[in-house]
Amino acid sequence: MARITFLGTAASVPTATRDNTSLLIRHRKFTLLIDCPGSISQKLNRTGVPFQSLRRIVITHLHPDHVYGIISLIHTQAYLNRKIILYSTPSVFALVDRLRAAFRLDRPQFPKLEYRDVRGETVSFATHGVRLEAIPNVHTPESFGVKLTCGKKSFFYSSDTAYRPELLEAAEPYRILIHECTASSTYFSRYPRLFRLHTNSAQLAGFMRSRPRLTLIPVHFLLLDGKEETRIRRELDPIPRMVFPADFDTIRI
Repeated sequence: MARITFLGTAASVPTATRDNTSLLIRHRKFTLLIDCPGSISQKLNRTGVPFQSLRRIVITHLHPDHVYGIISLIHTQAYLNRKIILYSTPSVFALVDRLRAAFRLDRPQFPKLEYRDVRGETVSFATHGVRLEAIPNVHTPESFGVKLTCGKKSFFYSSDTAYRPELLEAAEPYRILIHECTASSTYFSRYPRLFRLHTNSAQLAGFMRSRPRLTLIPVHFLLLDGKEETRIRRELDPIPRMVFPADFDTIRI
């Protein structure tokens, strides 16, 4: 049985109780981090996963709230870890290389980075009963969502993306949909440029209407307005199968 721990559930702006979105996946002896914002070593320790043991990381796109923590993680792993495998795209690899050089983290005492380009790969890896597929989404030029199959059960994490039903259908079949839910439709109508990059709660509710057996887990909340979470929950309320996670919540699939 796989476990998904939500190390963060906020969008680019954290709140007092929600940090930037990232997911920790554990299945048997396999551990994977999806996206790497700040304080990641402390968060891993809090979940019972020693930070020095983390060796596989997926970074879904080149935005600060998804990538900036990896430099801190490399720094804390000095003399403690020999290699990190990073699954992403060339733009992310280039940035990480520049930051490693700037902070002199490319010296021998720090973990060696092994880059795996997920573009064009039907399956990015299959190991320990876990299979990863990268599904291109609609956010930045190289951004992607992640479909993970653990044993016989699958889930799809959209990462940051504009709402596109064809994207969600391309990843089928899956049992759980972990989808970005940046804000309510009210907020999007106030800032219509968000439609090009993100998804709102009304759009998700519409998609789920015809999929009563699918479980939705919304993440990536932008809660700059004190009433925004209430609006999001109200629009998602008709969905029969939904988990509304807090930071450090764990679900089993």
